[in-house]
Amino acid sequence: MQNTKFGYTAFAIFGLIFFILQVWWLSMTIRNGRQSKINQNKMEEIKKSLEKIFSNS
Repeated sequence: MQNTKFGYTAFAIFGLIFFILQVWWLSMTIRNGRQSKINQNKMEEIKKSLEKIFSNS
């Protein structure tokens, strides 16, 4: 009887750890996607300003 309860406990702990890792992975994926959009916008601004500087030269 104790082996059965240990199995359920181990499975529940494994499931909890797996769930926490999935939430962490999803949040990191979303955060990196947002930052890449921000970086693209900054890159476009820098590119335009550099083109403006060098077109005046």
